[in-house]
Amino acid sequence: MENGGLGINLFGFFSGNFGLGVTARNYARLLREAGQRVWLVDVLADSGRSVRDASCPEDLHTLDEPAPYAVNLFFLNPGDLSRIIGVAAPAIRSWDRINACLPFWELGELPKESVEILESFDIVLAGSRFNYECYASALSGPVVRYWAHPLYIDEQAQPARERWGLDPESVVFVTAFDMASDLNRKNPFGAIEAFRCAFPTRDDVRLVVKVNNAHLEKSWQIHLERLDSLANRDRRLILIDRSLPYAEVLSLYASCDVFVSLHRAEGLGLCLLELMSMGKTVIATAWSGNMEFMTDSNSCPVGFSFVPARGATQEAYCGQNLARESRWAEPALEEAASWMTRLVEDPGLRRRRGAQAGRDFEERQKRMSAEALLGAIGTYQLSRAEPGMDPALAALG
Repeated sequence: MENGGLGINLFGFFSGNFGLGVTARNYARLLREAGQRVWLVDVLADSGRSVRDASCPEDLHTLDEPAPYAVNLFFLNPGDLSRIIGVAAPAIRSWDRINACLPFWELGELPKESVEILESFDIVLAGSRFNYECYASALSGPVVRYWAHPLYIDEQAQPARERWGLDPESVVFVTAFDMASDLNRKNPFGAIEAFRCAFPTRDDVRLVVKVNNAHLEKSWQIHLERLDSLANRDRRLILIDRSLPYAEVLSLYASCDVFVSLHRAEGLGLCLLELMSMGKTVIATAWSGNMEFMTDSNSCPVGFSFVPARGATQEAYCGQNLARESRWAEPALEEAASWMTRLVEDPGLRRRRGAQAGRDFEERQKRMSAEALLGAIGTYQLSRAEPGMDPALAALG
């Protein structure tokens, strides 16, 4: 293998205004702060999701430009991996480089097609322990490692209730999801139902429903009309269905008191991590990726029962594409409603949970490093060493 220099080619939705774009930008910053040389390749998403976000790095390259380094790292999910590598093979040169990827998957079992794609990689990294267990049990070829997701909020999260039309005296809940990430998996209607159950008539509470990429597909219109109808019938529900720059999304979150995610499955739960980093209390289903940073003392976990993974709005989660007998969580809405009531009636509880969330996030962030990636590269190189080769030389590649 030709050594393209000490550095890593990073491929991801760096300019994207959605979760995987946030992921790519945060890992790139972590690597840079760890002293690694990186070459950032901006991948354009399909379905019109590639609205350039103001928070993206300036030194972005395209898939047409030859990537210079000996390691390729893709922050892409399996479907995009196969598409991008096929289109840009000459620039990526995947055939003579170490190829690593960090995908996300929300269920406990990988679909067969995803297994086939990921088996072609040398290294598969997991951004959550939930994903690590899934990948490690399904993949036999690649080196599989857990690499905790970093998050840098900095000064982007400035509260501005007046701007968002939020009553300064109300307790404001917020739930958020991307229509392209599957409506039924994210389960915003569960959050609305729990809110209305908790507060049938109370007027000093609000629920903000933030929808990203709401208008990309005509088939989604029926769901948006249902959300709009609910908001029109209950002025306490505030629907925001326009796409916002990342800094404005963080400002909206900072203007609220409690985040609600009654999801059925999450690979990580990035929104939850963002809110907890701000010292906000979160109410969320106690299953999947978010449970690596949620505890009984820093959040409000909601019980659930396992049910078959059915009713998805996105093809990736439909039955024919899933592993056999795939299941996800059905959150207990009455328990979520009880948490909502308690957090409104006991502001001290709300403050304590949020403060602990902020402290736990700070401790978590202190442990962020590039060691998982570098260790995985070293392990892979040693596995390819010729018999009798000095391990120190093998590790150099």
